[in-house]
Amino acid sequence: MKRKNHVIQEILGSASNASEFILPEGKGVLERYRNFLLKFIDSHEKGNPTKLRKWLQVLEVVLLAIGAALGFFIISSETEQILNYIIWGAYIFTVVIVSVTLRLIPDTQETLYLHAQHIRLTNLAERLAAEVALFDLMESPRANDDDNDFINNVSKYIPSQSDIDSNYQSLIKYVLNNSTVFESSRDTNITFTTLNLTENQEEALFDITKTIVDLCDYLFAGKNFTAKLYLKGICRFEENSVEILTSFAKYPADTSKSKGRYGSSWIKARGNPSQVWKCLESGKVLHKQLNDLGSYYNSMLLICLPGRVGVLAITSKSEDAFKDKYDKWLIKSLAIATKALTAEALK
Repeated sequence: MKRKNHVIQEILGSASNASEFILPEGKGVLERYRNFLLKFIDSHEKGNPTKLRKWLQVLEVVLLAIGAALGFFIISSETEQILNYIIWGAYIFTVVIVSVTLRLIPDTQETLYLHAQHIRLTNLAERLAAEVALFDLMESPRANDDDNDFINNVSKYIPSQSDIDSNYQSLIKYVLNNSTVFESSRDTNITFTTLNLTENQEEALFDITKTIVDLCDYLFAGKNFTAKLYLKGICRFEENSVEILTSFAKYPADTSKSKGRYGSSWIKARGNPSQVWKCLESGKVLHKQLNDLGSYYNSMLLICLPGRVGVLAITSKSEDAFKDKYDKWLIKSLAIATKALTAEALK
């Protein structure tokens, strides 16, 4: 997990010099030549193109003067025609190379950086597009097909009845009463102070949510995102089965408040289910803004994980954090990647 996070940070982090922005392979002659020039300037001119531009400008003027003298020499000389063609061809080739080089080199150091950054971002976008295409080729379970093996594995990490707070035990009993119908989803809220996870598992799950938050700044072009990973579990309570969307990790983790490291979990109940249960049962993405979201955030994006094993909840204080900023490929990539990383973390 740490190795994966390191790779992601390398992708997201700013490179220290222009050569890190260079495409490994240009898409044409000019692209390859331009990338060569950027690398040359970074290596020999310390990232400052002005000195090289001045030399090329002087050389261009000199070549124009040489051209006039060369034309006069060829007209007045008695050299063979083929030799004249060779001389003119070499001259024209040199002039073209100097002229093209001069126009491919940025005017200032700032322009050089922006141009190199554009190359890097273009390359990154193409790589991500290719990776998304690979995601689409993966055989993932349909949203309506529960991955029972995954869910059963998750269930063993939920605390047993004796380890659950007495107040929450009373709530579970209330949920199990067939005559109970909840009018507010918040009445089905439960908090676990600890889960049956090893320290390594807990750290790996925490890293998943942190990585997603780091990526959100770029995916949705914003700030102040939070991420929470809910996994579906089935626990035994007085010989009954209780389904709970348990919060296994969140980032940032606010341990100073009563919600603790994990935050709220949600019991499945009759009546008014929570938004995360609505997302899980529909198997679709759920996007909400402002209405009934509480005081902690103004936008919420819920993504059902493949096999309906859980929900990735991404929130933001910005009202339009996700509006018109995602498509099915992005949602699918986040869903598949989150489930794969979770499965690895829980090994």
